[in-house]
Amino acid sequence: MAHGSPYHSKTFAEWCSINGYQAFFQPNTIQLPVGVTLNEYGWINVPATTEIVIPLAQVLPGETTELYWFSEKIVANSSNPVRISLEGNFQYDPVTGTFPDDKWTTTAGYVVSDAKDHNWSGAGGLIKTVAGEALRLRVHPTNGNTGDFYFKYVAYRVPK
Repeated sequence: MAHGSPYHSKTFAEWCSINGYQAFFQPNTIQLPVGVTLNEYGWINVPATTEIVIPLAQVLPGETTELYWFSEKIVANSSNPVRISLEGNFQYDPVTGTFPDDKWTTTAGYVVSDAKDHNWSGAGGLIKTVAGEALRLRVHPTNGNTGDFYFKYVAYRVPK
């Protein structure tokens, strides 16, 4: 085995951390959509009438990295349930240079409120995003929604 290999005497997580491959995807580290801003607490206001679609991460074809997701947390300061979907797109269009709008599919659904958050740890297995794949969050509006929400996804961005 080559020195520096993720399989050399250390665990994969230790190797990624030592080499600086840990990546955080949260409101203050990603590009938020136009019109979506952080409030004074660094959270995003829950939508009441128009959904919010937040691009989390993408790995374009030809990129030499892969994402290994190992933790996610979504919390809300809302007494009303807030419905959120994690969506994936696995069909990059090289002609347009985009992930087509009609190719997004829900990969996980969450309901969060001030009484129920969402927390996942991939201790039993990591989820992998490879070249040609993208992830985003869709926050669904509910009439009467109040409060705000926050999310944090943590991955290792590892060179291939």
